[in-house]
This record gives sequence, structure tokens and C-alpha cells, in this order.
Amino acid sequence: MDDTALEKLWEAFGDVPIDEDEQIDIDFDVWPKGTHIEEIWAWFDEKHSKGVVYLMFKEGKMKHQIIEVVAKDAFETAKADWEQAVANGQRTECLIESTDIFGALSDNGQECSDANEEAVEEALMELGYYTEAAEAFKKYTKGGKDEN
Repeated sequence: MDDTALEKLWEAFGDVPIDEDEQIDIDFDVWPKGTHIEEIWAWFDEKHSKGVVYLMFKEGKMKHQIIEVVAKDAFETAKADWEQAVANGQRTECLIESTDIFGALSDNGQECSDANEEAVEEALMELGYYTEAAEAFKKYTKGGKDEN
């Protein structure tokens, strides 16, 4: 398969739904439902002459499912940091900061840019993570511990 055909296949992959475990939610080309997206990324990276990163940034924007993966990673990092602070009796705000997003972008092999940070923040809003974080923060703010 040449690069042009791979790029068309990659575009089609952009429309494939991804579940919360980062697995495809339908059969796609040679991959059955349940295949982890990193396995598919690795295949594209091996087959395309410029690799998967080129495909991800070909049009200057990350694909939506990649943004969601990064958003989830940023949220989990921020939540873990916040829970650690609460466990240590510290009061803290439950916020996802630029450093969390840039760290998640870097961890996922993505460019740390303002445009990508904005895309991740938008995905976090759409995924309801800020709402979840705010609810968790309210739950734990009284005395820094869960009230039961």
C-alpha cells in the first residue's frame, strides 16, 4: 500500500468511534472491534514513509480521538496530583493546568503547542471532565476529606 492509500485509510480511521478503553468500537479495515488504537497507530507508523506523527499532524490538527486520549491523560494526572494533596491534608484547587496538558501531549508523542492545548481543553469540556473535577472538589473540600 502506498502513502496516498495509507493517508486515505487514515482519514477513514478518523471517523471510527473509540471507547473509553481506547479501543475501536466497530470493525475497521483489517482490525476487529476492540483493537487498541495504539496497535493501529503502530501499524500506520510502520507502513507510512513519514510515520504516524506525520499523519496526525498532516493538516495541522490532531484527530479528535487523539485529543480525547490526551485529555483523559491530562485529567488523570491532575486528579492523581490533587488526590495526593488531599491525602496529605493539603487544600488545593482541582484544576487541570497547562503543565498537565503539555505533559500528556508529550507523553502521547504530540507537539506541545497553544493550538493543541486549546484543542485538549475543548475536548475536556466536551467530555465533562471539568464538571467531574468540580464535583469531586466540592466533595472533598470540607476539611480536605470525604464526608461520610
